[in-house]
Amino acid sequence: MKIERKRPMYHPGSYVEDAIDALSMTRHECAGRLNMSDKELSELISGEHGLTAETARKLGGFFGTEPELWINLQNRYEMYVAEQAEEYGIESDRPYLDHLDYAYFVRSGMVPASTDWHDRIVHLRKALRVARLSALAKPDLLAMCRQATPKDGPETIVPRNAWMTIGLDRAAGMKTAAFDRKRFDAFVQETRRAVTLDDGLEERLSGLAADCGIALVILPEMPHANVNGVVKWIDADHVVLLLNAKGKYADIFWFSLFHELGHVRQMKKRLLIVDGEDEALEAEADAFARDVLIPPQPYAAFIGTGIYSEAAVLAFSASVGIDAGIVVGRLQKEGRLPYSHLNGLRKKIDLHPLKKPS
Repeated sequence: MKIERKRPMYHPGSYVEDAIDALSMTRHECAGRLNMSDKELSELISGEHGLTAETARKLGGFFGTEPELWINLQNRYEMYVAEQAEEYGIESDRPYLDHLDYAYFVRSGMVPASTDWHDRIVHLRKALRVARLSALAKPDLLAMCRQATPKDGPETIVPRNAWMTIGLDRAAGMKTAAFDRKRFDAFVQETRRAVTLDDGLEERLSGLAADCGIALVILPEMPHANVNGVVKWIDADHVVLLLNAKGKYADIFWFSLFHELGHVRQMKKRLLIVDGEDEALEAEADAFARDVLIPPQPYAAFIGTGIYSEAAVLAFSASVGIDAGIVVGRLQKEGRLPYSHLNGLRKKIDLHPLKKPS
């Protein structure tokens, strides 16, 4: 799809000048008939000032036209001027386009395929609902208190803000109940029981989350965004949880989900929580995810045996009612098991993110 470029437009004053010449009339005479000073007419013709409703009325009477004709000419000219400024903005946005994987948006159905950089910028602005792609380079774009880490540059901040913008816009179209702590605690336990489920997982999780006040949005990984999840309270009663679905092993997905639920549980309602930006909050959320997925005391007894064979892992996971891959992932993360061992027990999770909310 090619974006149509607009033809040049002219200030209404230029049409007044042409008409005066066609009538073989001096500007002074025309100004007198219009009940305007010579300066006012000169400034109108030169385009120094916009055409007012009063001037449109005078021109309509003088030329025998409706005043709306001149108002429309003024409006079209102002739109043209704005479009010319937009063209400059398009050019200034070009560096930020380099930080966004256009194919990601095409795959998601958010933009049409295009090889023209100008058109890509226009399509991305519309898809992300931003006036300029440069707005995505602001570390505090989505929350006043959000801070980028010192190592973050536009190559990370731009795709991260784009990813979060997609998720927050998607969440805005979802209906959820008011947040309720008791229902949230029940949701956490129900979600843990859903760890072994495969069919209808996203719909089930989304529905359970909505019932306790959480708009859960699962999005594909955006290149270079470097974010696994985000928690943002929209108001005192509604919270958005964005989760990255980057073709993960199931154990990584589930840990990420419970990690973000740990952030919800922290009830930091004035803070946009982005993975990795607050060490204390991150440590607390990590501990919550670990302990919910694998109860601490049984796990301590299990690792005390020092036996991590496939049979031992299967027996332990069955005893605590959790998928064996969750146990393998934790053992590998803690260095108790090499990353090359027991991967046959780890499952890939099959998600279909960016489906339209019902």
